[in-house]
Amino acid sequence: MLTKDAIKFYGGAPRVAEVLGISLQAVCRWGEVVPKGSACELQILSADGLKVDFTLYPNRRRRG
Repeated sequence: MLTKDAIKFYGGAPRVAEVLGISLQAVCRWGEVVPKGSACELQILSADGLKVDFTLYPNRRRRG
């Protein structure tokens, strides 16, 4: 999930921070990509309005 998409969906970085219960400074430190854990939370909290793109997280291990 791209940070710009989360910010656009919620109408600003302060709202993203509020929804996740984290500081605005934490959101501002994300860079281009939302950290995987926060992205998963945002997908749930947005009722799938936002989607995690696991291809953005190259260190993801696959099981199976």
